[in-house]
Amino acid sequence: MNRRELLRREGGRGVSPGTEGPRVTLAYPNTYEVGMANLGFQQVFRLLNEEVGLRTERAFYEGASVFSLESGLPLRAFDVVAFSLPFEGDLTNLITALHESGIEPLSSRRERPLVVVGGMCAFLNPEPVVPFADLFVVGEAEAVLPELGSKLKELWGKPKSKLLDDLSDVPGVYVPGISGEVRRAWAELRTAEPLSPIVPARGAFGRMVLAEVGRGCGRGCRFCAAGFAYRPVRVRSAEELMDALEGYPTPVRRVGLMGAAVSDHPELEAICRELVKRGWELATSSFRADMVTKELVEALVKGKVRTLTLAPEAGTERLRKAIRKGLSEEDLLRAAHIAGTGGIKRLRLYAMIGLPSEGEDDVRTLADLVKEMARAFRSEGGMEVGLTVQPFVPKPATPFQWAPMAEERVLKERARLLEKHLRGNGVSLARMAVRRALLQGVLSIGDRRAGMAVYYHVVRRLSWREAWRKAGWDPGALHRERKELLPWDFVKHTTDRDFLWKEWKRTVSLEGEDFAEQRGS
Repeated sequence: MNRRELLRREGGRGVSPGTEGPRVTLAYPNTYEVGMANLGFQQVFRLLNEEVGLRTERAFYEGASVFSLESGLPLRAFDVVAFSLPFEGDLTNLITALHESGIEPLSSRRERPLVVVGGMCAFLNPEPVVPFADLFVVGEAEAVLPELGSKLKELWGKPKSKLLDDLSDVPGVYVPGISGEVRRAWAELRTAEPLSPIVPARGAFGRMVLAEVGRGCGRGCRFCAAGFAYRPVRVRSAEELMDALEGYPTPVRRVGLMGAAVSDHPELEAICRELVKRGWELATSSFRADMVTKELVEALVKGKVRTLTLAPEAGTERLRKAIRKGLSEEDLLRAAHIAGTGGIKRLRLYAMIGLPSEGEDDVRTLADLVKEMARAFRSEGGMEVGLTVQPFVPKPATPFQWAPMAEERVLKERARLLEKHLRGNGVSLARMAVRRALLQGVLSIGDRRAGMAVYYHVVRRLSWREAWRKAGWDPGALHRERKELLPWDFVKHTTDRDFLWKEWKRTVSLEGEDFAEQRGS
């Protein structure tokens, strides 16, 4: 589908284009389907155009040089290229998009365009992206973009060095080489629109309106970046959501309820029932098993939800306690049973391998748990069961930022073991490639050398082994517990380092001082 057809098929209320310069393209370093399924990306597009007033277009990485969706112009034709970077693995696409579009990827060699980076990676650990970005938006866009955009318009004619010096004063902006400590900015939810302005022509989760029910999660799972980086928890009322959806122009009557902890919303069941009453079909993100009730499932099924997603994360209560997941086997089996009884047809499960202190017995127990959940689900009329498993990756701004990542050999052995014990039980298994997960780990906890290794691999065409050597980075650092200052410590979050360290030490104390070691069989 060409860009004109994509634009023609889009729905929603749309975004009124800004009229002022400098001219901006908001780029997502992945496909249109993935980018337009990201509510944050859509809201930044609206903010830049409608509230800041900058003429902003969209661009997506489809595996070649990048052109804007609205006008078809190449990236190099814009004054500012603003990337949304929520996932570390997409840094390779970001660098490739610049290089293939005729833009010098290294900021030290580039006067224009100005490259701005925001998204989760920008306020967890910007350091691997520093060689390529001129400035970062550290925090939520609603709290930073109005002032940043105003200053961009006012100061645009200045040389890059002077411009960046002046922009570094904006709260929530990090300019490498100029800024010192930077405090992550967070928004008052009442100032942020709850709905996506555009219904995409096609999306990773289908065509739907995206509705934000809240930000943040108060559960405190020790591995989860979203649970810590988006604190404090903020929720939207059912009335606010209903008012926003009233009269929303859309070619589809399907709404996706989005948030880090959708199932914790105190009015979720009432929201679902009212939406169904008003003629909406529903879609939701993952649910906590201990929040699944007969009444909630009934409301979801009436909204034509056929798939329920649960995240056991680990197979044993010992490991779930260590990561502070707080789910019992009874919770998980009960949720599977209720889902099948209530008319859910597909059960999707998420779990991790390679957690600190995990042993082979933990992996076997995970397989047994998944099989028991599948039996409970199918015994009540459920049909398909799928498990997606990903290697544990340590994340900045969480207690597990100090945890080592399992070695490649261990991860591959655990994946094979899980596959062996699930074989023949009618459970489909999807898993992330181990080497891809290890790259994600390097870019999660690395410094500027990690980013330069990606540059040498993408632009200089070096093998990964040669790229790591040239950048001076040892990927083996992933497999050691880190006690020194961390590359991202200059980013100040609402949860401070001392609290995170205490949570990490509590985890270690649960398992003994050998917690960071991978257990044998």
